[in-house]
Amino acid sequence: MNGKNDELVLKLANTESCPKQEFFVHCLYYLVGDYVNAGMRDQTKGQRINALLDRVDSRSSSEVEVWRARTLAALNGGESIDPTEWLHFGM
Repeated sequence: MNGKNDELVLKLANTESCPKQEFFVHCLYYLVGDYVNAGMRDQTKGQRINALLDRVDSRSSSEVEVWRARTLAALNGGESIDPTEWLHFGM
């Protein structure tokens, strides 16, 4: 999630036949968790997140739709970021 592959990550997170789909969904959570935990000061990262949110539509996988809803809630203060889940993939 270095900003050079956001579109690819979203595409693979939306691809249910991708054997590593869960990993790519986690990458989306990581991007948001890192942004929120840093105090939402990184304007470029915020723009990247908003661009990804704008690309989620009715054809998106259910996992990505859940990510979008939870991300919007986190950005608006309606959900706290659990570092174990959002940053460390449940470890």
